[in-house]
Amino acid sequence: MSLLYEKESYEIRGACFWIWKEFGSAFKESIIDKALTEELLRRGLKVENQKRIDIFYQSKKVGTYIPDKIVNDSILIELKAKPFLTKSDYLQFQRYLKGSNYKLGFLINFGNKLTIKRYVYDKIRKDQRQIRDLLNGSARDPRFTKEIRERSAFTLMELLIIIGIFAILAGIGFISIVNYKQNQDLTSTTQEIVEVLRNAQNRSLSQEATSTTGTGGSWGVHFENPNGDGNDFYELFQGSNYNNGTIVSKSNLPSNIQFDIPASGSSSTVIFSPITGLPDTATTIKISLISSPTSSSTITINANGKIQY
Repeated sequence: MSLLYEKESYEIRGACFWIWKEFGSAFKESIIDKALTEELLRRGLKVENQKRIDIFYQSKKVGTYIPDKIVNDSILIELKAKPFLTKSDYLQFQRYLKGSNYKLGFLINFGNKLTIKRYVYDKIRKDQRQIRDLLNGSARDPRFTKEIRERSAFTLMELLIIIGIFAILAGIGFISIVNYKQNQDLTSTTQEIVEVLRNAQNRSLSQEATSTTGTGGSWGVHFENPNGDGNDFYELFQGSNYNNGTIVSKSNLPSNIQFDIPASGSSSTVIFSPITGLPDTATTIKISLISSPTSSSTITINANGKIQY
């Protein structure tokens, strides 16, 4: 979207910066005023100085305002040369612009620093006129009440639509957070299982003994998927056989994760040989999200002892 009177605004700013570069704040307002006129004319703009313009209140003329300059019959310029602009300077210029028929104005001060304030009041005046005309011309019209009701209903409908959109977005955001959390659980559980498998393999390689048996040998991991009770777990043990081995640790799967392999009601065990660390059989373990079985992770232990996922 382009600025209102974009080209003219650019030239006005450029002229001010050029004069500031030449004069700074060394001269009186009258000298700055003449220099600015010459620079604006040099840039191809039409300039009118001290032109009287009418000030209106509710579409009625109530006075006259004399701005320093009018550029291209469309832009008011009020020029100052004082140390700094005050709040009253800003408010006064805004009121002048608001009361005129001009859409754009510049309040410019060549003071301790160059200050250029650009004001647009066309939309504000338009909105105010519409409200005033509606109140003055339609307040006694029976259609006025109906129009207000219709506008209010439409506004309420818009509000309900916006609330609905926010609710949908909030729901989507919540679902995304839940999905992210579940996928994180799936990833971390996979890594924990792999860590236990590698732990068992390393202990077999070193023939590590437990404090209970006092002798080293094989280590393994047992995976159990009880029949539909949802308490899937896996255990690290020491021994050449799970049933006769020594359980060192037991880990339950998170409540939102299940074993796909081994299947429900079955189990699987992998035992690593001492010294070589090779598994007794190639094994596959698969876990998935209970709420979304397609979100899964597969761990393989091949015959050469490589554990990957």
